[in-house]
Amino acid sequence: SPLSRVFLPVSLMSVNVDEAHYTGQYGKQTTITVNNGKTTTNQTHTTYYYTEGFLPSAQYGINHPDMRVYAGYNQPASLVEDACPRIIHASSLTDFSKDKLEEGSQIDPFMLNAAVAQELVLERLQSNQESRAHSDIQSKHWTHLSRVSSINFKHDEIQMTHCMLPFYVLQYPGQPP
Repeated sequence: SPLSRVFLPVSLMSVNVDEAHYTGQYGKQTTITVNNGKTTTNQTHTTYYYTEGFLPSAQYGINHPDMRVYAGYNQPASLVEDACPRIIHASSLTDFSKDKLEEGSQIDPFMLNAAVAQELVLERLQSNQESRAHSDIQSKHWTHLSRVSSINFKHDEIQMTHCMLPFYVLQYPGQPP
């Protein structure tokens, strides 16, 4: 069969973020018409004003795309570790064992080091909180122009689960694995 079942290692994380405080700016545009006697042009000028606010607490579970970290062979060797002994099989949430695999299944056996995976998730949380701050500024001030200068938030301990998720790969005869 051209379909191969491959189990890929994924770190699934969940975390609660407390209320966040941000500072930033929102922009208001004005357009003026300039006539120099020969031509008329419109010029747009943007003025930015200081703002700050609070974002409500948020929960990020394992179903949130920012909470999933796949670590395959595209990661530097210094950041991966053999993960098979400490992962679970996602479809049954039982301890993972190679003996439970269907015949013909393949395993991608590497996973990011837990500390590296958590660092990636924290970077994603920071970006997500900045996006939430932009949205808050834009909705408060009725503008599409916003800048976030700083954002401060605290979070609970990141809960991490390592899983092997099944994927199906279409592979034609003669094509490298």
